Amino acid sequence: PFGPMLFYHAERGEIDEAFALFDEMVSMGVAPEAPSYHMLLKACQVAKDLPRAEATFQAFLDAGFAPGHIVYISLVGTFDAVGQLDRVDALLDKLEDGGGTADPSLYAALMYSRGGHKDMTAVEALWRRMEAKGVPKNEKHYTAMLRACNLAREYHQVDWVVQHMEEAGIDPPAQVYARLIQACSDQGFTENAEMIFQRMISRGFPPDQVMYATLIHGAARAEDPDLALQWFNRMVEAGFTPQEQAVNALLNAMARGGRPEEVERLLGENRRMATVWSYNIGVLAWGKKG
Repeated sequence: PFGPMLFYHAERGEIDEAFALFDEMVSMGVAPEAPSYHMLLKACQVAKDLPRAEATFQAFLDAGFAPGHIVYISLVGTFDAVGQLDRVDALLDKLEDGGGTADPSLYAALMYSRGGHKDMTAVEALWRRMEAKGVPKNEKHYTAMLRACNLAREYHQVDWVVQHMEEAGIDPPAQVYARLIQACSDQGFTENAEMIFQRMISRGFPPDQVMYATLIHGAARAEDPDLALQWFNRMVEAGFTPQEQAVNALLNAMARGGRPEEVERLLGENRRMATVWSYNIGVLAWGKKG
């Protein structure tokens, strides 16, 4: 029963309750396993209690356990929560004093945290440090780099990261491509979105109608109605019957591009899917043309 209760308190940041339960477990002669320490660290992270997090991490090491990704994520997350990421940098330096190499999981946790702050300079510095130290990269490092590119809107680097993943024999999951295409489209970065789309196709992931609608939306953001129509036609050629999301995205693209006649034509062709929003787009399109 201790595990579920520890998890319950940890997720809510109920740090006193979590540590009291841990002490009770030990007093009953139950030897703590690594997951118990994981949950204490999680409680520290949620409660933003750095002293207890550091003490728990040391106790974890003293118990003979090797830190992994979950431990480092919680520890770095605690430093992050209290605004002391420089302390993590110091930990990294300490671990690598004398020519040693920090665990790859610490690098992944640091990259994830720095990426969350949109600090691409720090993420790239960690990447170069890993290469200099010969630290092996895995999917977590590449995912952290992609997340950082996304949050910092450094979309020109996405293709480079994905290419290196593939060269390393790591296939990004379909949802990674989908998130990146969504991010690029939201900013109207149509060339980046198409580049990622083509790479996704080349890896054998078939697009769905939502993805086509996202690409049409991106063309609308870029005020490129011709490109929006191209994506719409490609969607139809791929065998999809246009649904509300894709139709409204195309209508929006035509309206933004100053083509109210096209909006009217498309409304007539897709009347069964037209909504109040669809007709509002039509009104706005004619208003924009003036």
